Amino acid sequence: MLSILKRIYRLPEPQPKRSRPLRVICLGLPRSGTESLKGALETLGFGGVAHGFEWWLHHPNHSALYCELLLLKLQKRMPSPEVIRELYFDRLLGDMDASTDVPTVWFASELLQAYPDAKVILNRRRDIQAWKESFRASLVHAELFWGVWLTRLGHQTLLFRGDFEKNAEKAYRNHYEGLELILKANNRDYLDWSVNDG
Repeated sequence: MLSILKRIYRLPEPQPKRSRPLRVICLGLPRSGTESLKGALETLGFGGVAHGFEWWLHHPNHSALYCELLLLKLQKRMPSPEVIRELYFDRLLGDMDASTDVPTVWFASELLQAYPDAKVILNRRRDIQAWKESFRASLVHAELFWGVWLTRLGHQTLLFRGDFEKNAEKAYRNHYEGLELILKANNRDYLDWSVNDG
């Protein structure tokens, strides 16, 4: 199906262009201070921070590749970390120094494996109900096909298992608890940060 969609909604695929390693991976869910964190990282001199749906505006050709990667994840057919890094992340992130928010957060564990030397920030909102309300309020009706499809696959299918109201809080807890387990199991240092921390 993806190959048919790529023919109908044809966009040039991103070319590999990473010449230096990804330095910071921010793994918080949307509406957990990701935009503030992006601004802080840029102020600190990080050259380019992949954030949220900016790819729609600046790199719409990345959407099909993100969809392909998301489908592989949903079908539990993810390739090795090296293949994911070379065929997907390096092409999608280019020479960005950091990533935060969607769509990269949907691939949190894969990013950790692909870039083992990157610093990690686990940004979150401490109040899950406030996060849920903020997330709900941020959902928009997008006009671009790939963005709509990717968002639906990422948010509804992968993250919320088809029911935001029923599964949002569990998805939130699973996201952070799962990443903490991975980070601790690999003795990986990380900053546990919330917007309320200042």
